This record gives sequence, structure tokens and C-alpha cells, in this order.
Amino acid sequence: SKKTAIITQGNAANARFSRELPVTQHLDANEHVVIVTASAVDSLSPLLFEPIVSLQEEIITQTVETPYVLKNYTPFVANYAYRLPYAKGKTVRVSQGYDGKKSHYGKNRYAVDFALPEGELVFASRDGEVIKMIDYNHIGGDDPSYAPYTNYIMIEHADGTLALYAHLKKNGSKVQLGDHVKRGQPIGYVGLTGYITGSHLHFAVFRSDADRRTFPMIFNTTKGPIKQHEYNNEYAAK
Repeated sequence: SKKTAIITQGNAANARFSRELPVTQHLDANEHVVIVTASAVDSLSPLLFEPIVSLQEEIITQTVETPYVLKNYTPFVANYAYRLPYAKGKTVRVSQGYDGKKSHYGKNRYAVDFALPEGELVFASRDGEVIKMIDYNHIGGDDPSYAPYTNYIMIEHADGTLALYAHLKKNGSKVQLGDHVKRGQPIGYVGLTGYITGSHLHFAVFRSDADRRTFPMIFNTTKGPIKQHEYNNEYAAK
């Protein structure tokens, strides 16, 4: 049967909406669409958006209030062991680890830079869907002013977490928006784009694209899982 969805603001703070609320939209049975999205007004502050969705059956009139969910995520997996994002068996040095003085501080404190040469293949660390990417930039340098010119791929995992693979080369993506990728699948090539000192892959995982507050990761290595990713240490991909 068909439904009518009525979305009202509910609990919201620091939120800018893609459509004026309330929104009314007619839906076919089992139809999945994004009706409204929210982005942060202030990118340095948390975004809160917990809308109320009323679904009214057009045959049997019934109203159910439930939090609006864009996708059916699995529970957050805090101890997921990620695959190292380079070729299996390859040993690579960490050129900047957690709390790195160069740029890994604040929200970015749990990012890891792997000293991979330009043109090296990058591999997906976990199954997911490509939700954002840029691969048209061609410049980079050791100055924050180059940050907007970073080529990257962002992959969303089943539990809603997001992985960022950054500093890729121009036209260096092997995937497209909307692609579903598997752990260990080649997705792109290392480049020298954005705010960068020497060729490397920047890798980080966070729970919100609006906030991008990174959290500690576990990586599988040939010597077992590791939780600390320290400067100048070398790790072999399993």
C-alpha cells in the first residue's frame, strides 16, 4: 500500500535542512528515498537532528512516530580489525601516527599516514559503499592552503562509520560514487594532492562526515592485530 510521510523537526541543534520543515511526501510500498538531510551550520560544533516521522497508510489509516533513519545500519563495531590499506604482504612505515605534531591533533588525532610512494595502489580496508570522492585535483604542497585540493575517497561501512583515503593522484580512483566495494579491493592510487609533505596515504575513520572526529583503529598485520600506530614503526599487511 502507499504511505504519506510527514517529517517534522523534532530535536535539532546547529542544523541546516535541505528542505523547509515540515515536509510531506507520498511514497510507494517499500520505496526507500532520502527525503530531507541536515548539515551543520557551524562545522566546529556538534550536529543534532532527530526528526519525527509520521507514516500514514493511505488504505488503513495509521500514524506511527519513529526516528527517521536514512539507512538500516548494523550496530557500531568498536573493535573491528581493519585491513591495512596497501598490498597484502607489503611492509610500510608510518610517517605520522596518532597525535602527530604535523597535523594529527584535535578531531584528526587518530588518523594514520602510511609512507607509500606516488602511484602505489590503495586497497579498501573494509566492505562498504563509496559515498564521496574527488579525483580531479592535481596540486599539493607543504602548506595548509593546499588542503582544499586533496583528492580522496570516502567509504561508508555497514555500521555507519566512514573511512577516508586521502592524497590520491589526479584521476587516480578505480571506483565511482555508489560503488559497493569489498575489503581488499583496489580503489585508487597514492598521489601528492592537498596539504602534504612527501608522498603518503592518509587514512582515518570517523562516525560523522559533518564532524569528522576520528577514533582509534585496530589493524590486522602479519604479526596480529595492533592498536597503536606509532611514528616510524613498520607494519606488514595481512
